[in-house]
Amino acid sequence: MTLRHFTLEYWNDEGWWNRPFEQHHDAVKRAERFVATLKEKHGTTNDRVAVVGHGAFYNYILGALLNLPVMFPATTLWFSLHNTGISRIDFRGELIRIAYQNRVDFIPRELLT
Repeated sequence: MTLRHFTLEYWNDEGWWNRPFEQHHDAVKRAERFVATLKEKHGTTNDRVAVVGHGAFYNYILGALLNLPVMFPATTLWFSLHNTGISRIDFRGELIRIAYQNRVDFIPRELLT
């Protein structure tokens, strides 16, 4: 197995998002680009890729993967996630398999948010 990583040159002590608030349609487009890049780079490989993100953008990613109309604020479809929730999505050719979503069995219940 090969471990790949990257460094974001714009990451600093104030975080990585150094632009104005992202509008819904911009987030949808960014998620679509992210999913397209993910499939392009890893879609025909046996790579295992970890993605760390926040709940709102995770919803946009799932929407792009599954071709679903995710809205923010949630008016049509929204996937509820706990902080630190782990999801696993497998790609087998055109098949997208959600093996599990929002797994939090590794954290004590009183720490869930």
